[in-house]
Formats: sequence, structure tokens, C-alpha cells
Amino acid sequence: MPPKLTPPPLPDFEDEATLYSLSSEFFEAAAVLSSTPPTRMGYSLVTYYLAGHAAELVLKSLLFKHGDSIEILAKRYGHDLKLLVRRARQKGLPVTV
Repeated sequence: MPPKLTPPPLPDFEDEATLYSLSSEFFEAAAVLSSTPPTRMGYSLVTYYLAGHAAELVLKSLLFKHGDSIEILAKRYGHDLKLLVRRARQKGLPVTV
């Protein structure tokens, strides 16, 4: 049986400001791609990925600010936007956002 691998520790620098800042950067990159005229090779999939990742990070920033640890956000919610939105609603995210 192969040895059990343990994941590397999460970085210490992550907090709500870092998550929010990264979210803004991913969203800005998505906006730039969205406003750039298409070339022979499309990049709409990349634009959607960047926007989705921005949404994930801003939700994690909100949840971290309201008491969820980075470990919980990474392990319990991962990249699942539905779970993140559900948890954010429990923490006070309005339905109209």
C-alpha cells in the first residue's frame, strides 16, 4: 500500500482582504477578455472561468470575514459556488445580490 500523502499546509497570508483583492484581479481579467474583440481562437471559456473564480473568491472573502476559517472554506466548500452562496446567505448575503 502506498504511503498516505498529506496535503501541503494552506498559506498564512490568506485573509478576507487578500481573497477580495484576488477576486478583483480575476474579475478585471475577465472584463478585459470580455471587451477584447475575438480572434481566430475564442476565449469565452477562459472568460467564464475567470469570472467564476472571482465569484468564488469574493464569497470566500465574505465568509472568512464572518468567521469561517480558510481550512473550512478550502476543504468543506472547495470550488462549489452553490455551497458557497448557500453559506453566504446564512451569513447575511442578500438574495438580490
